[in-house]
Amino acid sequence: MGDWILIIDADERLRPEDGVLLRENLAAVDPSCDHLYFTTRNLSGKGGTLSECTHIRMFRNGRGIHYKGIVHNQAVPKGRGAYLPVTLLHYGYALSPEKMEQKYRRTLSLIRRQLRAEPENPLYHHNLCLSLANHGDYAETVKTGLSALNLFTQPFPPTYYNLIYLIASSALALGDAEQALVVSRQALETEPMHLDSLWILTMASYRIGAYDQAVEYGERYAREIAAYRRNPLRPLPVNTLGQVPPLLATTGYSAALCDRSDLALRFFRKALQESDWNIDIAVKILHFCKNRGQRATGQALLARLQERHPEHPALQPFSAAFASLQEEENDQTESPPAPGAGSVLIINLCELGDLIQATPLIEELAARNMTVTLLVRKDREETARHLPHVGRIISLNMDHLDGREENGFTADEEIRDRIGDLLDESFDLLLNMTHTRLGAQIARMARGKHKQGMLQTEGNQLRIRGEAIRYLKQMLTHRELNNLHVVDLHRLLLEEPLEKRELSFQISEEEWAEAMEMLQAAGISPETPLIGIQPGAKEARKRWPEESYARLAKKIAADRKETLLLFGVASEALPASRIEAAAPGRVVNFTGKTGLGTLAALLSRCRVLISNDTGTSHLAAAVGTKVLSLHLGHVWFRETAPYGEGHVALQVKTDCSPCSPQKTCTDFSCHRELTPETVYHVLRMMLEGGRLPAEQIPPHLGIYRSGFDRQNFLNHQSLLPGNDNFIDTLRELYGRLWQERLTGRKEEVPKFDERDEIFFRTEEKSHHFLESFRRLKEKMDEALEVASTLAAASRNGEAVSEGARRFKELHAAIGELGRQAPLLRPLTEYYEIGHQQIEAGNFPEVMQAFATVLKNGCNLLKELKEILPADRFTDSPSKSSGETAMSLKTAGFPQIDPNSQA
Repeated sequence: MGDWILIIDADERLRPEDGVLLRENLAAVDPSCDHLYFTTRNLSGKGGTLSECTHIRMFRNGRGIHYKGIVHNQAVPKGRGAYLPVTLLHYGYALSPEKMEQKYRRTLSLIRRQLRAEPENPLYHHNLCLSLANHGDYAETVKTGLSALNLFTQPFPPTYYNLIYLIASSALALGDAEQALVVSRQALETEPMHLDSLWILTMASYRIGAYDQAVEYGERYAREIAAYRRNPLRPLPVNTLGQVPPLLATTGYSAALCDRSDLALRFFRKALQESDWNIDIAVKILHFCKNRGQRATGQALLARLQERHPEHPALQPFSAAFASLQEEENDQTESPPAPGAGSVLIINLCELGDLIQATPLIEELAARNMTVTLLVRKDREETARHLPHVGRIISLNMDHLDGREENGFTADEEIRDRIGDLLDESFDLLLNMTHTRLGAQIARMARGKHKQGMLQTEGNQLRIRGEAIRYLKQMLTHRELNNLHVVDLHRLLLEEPLEKRELSFQISEEEWAEAMEMLQAAGISPETPLIGIQPGAKEARKRWPEESYARLAKKIAADRKETLLLFGVASEALPASRIEAAAPGRVVNFTGKTGLGTLAALLSRCRVLISNDTGTSHLAAAVGTKVLSLHLGHVWFRETAPYGEGHVALQVKTDCSPCSPQKTCTDFSCHRELTPETVYHVLRMMLEGGRLPAEQIPPHLGIYRSGFDRQNFLNHQSLLPGNDNFIDTLRELYGRLWQERLTGRKEEVPKFDERDEIFFRTEEKSHHFLESFRRLKEKMDEALEVASTLAAASRNGEAVSEGARRFKELHAAIGELGRQAPLLRPLTEYYEIGHQQIEAGNFPEVMQAFATVLKNGCNLLKELKEILPADRFTDSPSKSSGETAMSLKTAGFPQIDPNSQA
């Protein structure tokens, strides 16, 4: 019998050079040493390294060392140990798919037998997670692993940290970067240099856009992996040893996005050296440099790569690409300088009201020392000249351009002919407030370091940049559930805390003097109290009937002392004359007689303006006049009511209101629901104070006063207490959810009060909503798991047709739920718009992008579920995520090693 016993499995062998090394080192081992550690290197089916760990593989004969466990058994040593620089190559993960499946089923059966005997043994739970992760059952790995962590006690064994890695890597494979971050940080609390956790933290930080953190963790990993290679004797396994090049490349990406070009170049070179200048990794880095404008870095790497891979076809396109970037940089240095150190281009090719509603955003920019260039329609140039804090105005002649947006037939050359000089400038920030194809096309053509709003791609596809605009688009499908004003949504493009802002408009001394002369000529003294009326509107469905305005004018003239001023454009002269005739001697008709500045001055003299949804109502709010706004047809007051404090909005709440802008209406029932008597009651309350006579207000009418909440968002409080319904309750819940998501700030307010609870218990709509919500959550959870599994599986080149079929079914089911349950449409549209933003790519990339979109959607559902009443919410006995994973396996999904990364 020999002095030493060597343990080596059937699927292992020594490296050829280590046989001699072992014999030479054995002679030098201290006599007091009882056992020896070797490095075990796990190999993939393609010959690459999956992971490394140190194990006891030799011990002195007769010292009583034994092994414990029937699966992944562990040596129980005695005495002292030492490390020998010897490596065993393990081929247990390099089997055929069929053999791996057999191995999985056999191992799983043994582990479950152990767990039945010792259900609180943390080692057995770790082994279960290892097998599940190895089989690609990531959701079940996370679920099982999280529950098992509590079974470990300090000092934590190596299996504790390995379990954390299994949980975190599975979460990352599912697209849940946040969960991966939380678990990995837990490992660093007791093991600050845990390599696998540093790897996860780097990759997950990059995925959520925390680039500074990604650089910090990536640098730490690079230092520690170098130390490990100098001295591999560590108690913890290193599962990420085969994934060092992607880690280094990701750290380089993050450094570049933090404007640390030198550091980025250093890490890119390390990634290429680590991978032996692998061409696939090289091409990914070069694509990043090209797409992110990192010309100098990309050219430096390309030169080194061309030395090692001369004439490689994958490298050839990059020479021209980087040359083109250099030409663009040269063009920018020769073009006129940007207007100011912090320059902003705002594209606002909209109407009067939209331009005035841009003033809070412009004021925010001015407060941040940004210089604003405003692109407007030629026929709105006069309006733009009245807006404060605008450094420069560029106008676009819209002749022959209007009406083309739907088909996108405007040629780039035609736009360049009209505003070419503007397109040659470079701006620090571009904000597109024109949500049409034309606005998106100009946003693509213009130069901006950062762009927000709707953009057009080179392939004529529309893309949304900015969560606030994405929210605005998704809420168009069910606008009654929207609680956020369009002004605030545009201000959120700045991604900063918002100050309190109201609309603003500048009136010149000449315009003010002209308005006073007009009043004097009409016999109106400075002391005369005035009420303004704007009876017109661009669309018939938005116009309260002239007969109703006439009856209101007659009522005001009979009961009050104020003089009425009528406003409008020249084409509205006939209906204005009929209103004037209803209260002879008490109405001054300025219809078609004012310029924009004089109109603003006249409005500023009014105590209240009564108006449909028009630009005039926003102009009145901008000059400090309170507005009583009438919202009819497709108008929704929470989106476009006059912005500011103390305005009152009337919204008819019929079953079809607000209607779709694309729908043709011939009934106008909302016009009939709003009576002159009701409008007069509200006007009187605004002028005199007091309460509304609720018993005289029609039941299908909402009356709301505007104000600002603690986060400086505009909101509207009902002036008819007790007139709310389930839809109002649900809107408030949605509003809390979206406001917190868009600002990143939690409001410390009760999530669900007694009144809300009543609606959820008593209204039939609530039961249908909750049941539909539960079904949507099930579908999206399963779709996330399928998409994540498809992304991981397809990277291995395996057939995924059955899984793809199931994903297609789930994708269609999510859209169908939105159609069947309109109250869910804000949630299903969030997913729809998200997947519409996915750029074309290969199948694994597309499925990973779907997984990311679905993960965001699932997080959204989770956050809303936390707001909903818990006792009303019960999950159905549907199959668990683990069962879903197993069904995917039987559908032909391949085995994924837990140490490989999606």
